[in-house]
Amino acid sequence: MSQTVCPEEIRAQVHKDALQEIWASPEWTAACDAYLKTNPVCSWCGKKASLPHHIDPDDYKDKAKYIDFTRSKVIPLCHRCHEELRKGRRVCPKCRKHYIPLNDYQCKYCMPPAERLKLRAEQSAARKSRKEWKEIRNQIQRKNAKDAYQGQKAWLKAKQEEGDA
Repeated sequence: MSQTVCPEEIRAQVHKDALQEIWASPEWTAACDAYLKTNPVCSWCGKKASLPHHIDPDDYKDKAKYIDFTRSKVIPLCHRCHEELRKGRRVCPKCRKHYIPLNDYQCKYCMPPAERLKLRAEQSAARKSRKEWKEIRNQIQRKNAKDAYQGQKAWLKAKQEEGDA
């Protein structure tokens, strides 16, 4: 079982563990090989496909449907595109070279120059804001550490005066 506490990672590991038995079966291997012979190209990037990816979550509920690619909704993907999909990314539909978040419509390299400049300005402002917040946080931490040290120093002095009296 997984050593993580992240609910999404735990869900993914449980899902993967449940499918291990199917992936190890000779039926899966034969069905996968047959599917990839008829669909040898990754539907995202155009490279050589290495596995069928199920689009419909209902396919995972029934072993027979999961293995029978004619009844289930699958697309051929290469290993890299499948990994990017699992990370919540997809290939840019314009250039088919770069990976973008699922809700973006194109990568920064395919953007018109004006839009790219606007994006760079937004990213620069965000970086500057993060730096400013980091500096504020560091100042607060330094002040808190100094206050804690002064408080500890005053406490020790009071203890010493108590002992002297």
